[in-house]
Amino acid sequence: MPKLSKEAKQRLQQLFKGGQFAIRWGFIPVVLYLGFKRGADPGMPEPTILSVLESSSPITACSKTTELEEEAKEKQRRFGQSSYESVCQRE
Repeated sequence: MPKLSKEAKQRLQQLFKGGQFAIRWGFIPVVLYLGFKRGADPGMPEPTILSVLESSSPITACSKTTELEEEAKEKQRRFGQSSYESVCQRE
């Protein structure tokens, strides 16, 4: 392996640091750009920046979880027991 001068090593380090920075901060924007460029699948609404931000919000995720929990509790109230419990009791 050829010997590198101190100056060449510093240039390579700067190059690698620049590449690492570009990958870390550029990956998600590139993915979003390609998704918007391609457009929506047939039958789906066109993506917007607002819809992307809204779907990734932790508040949205929590509200969906609580909605599912409430739906499960309502089903439990209606039927008296969960479907898992009823299956286990049959066996």
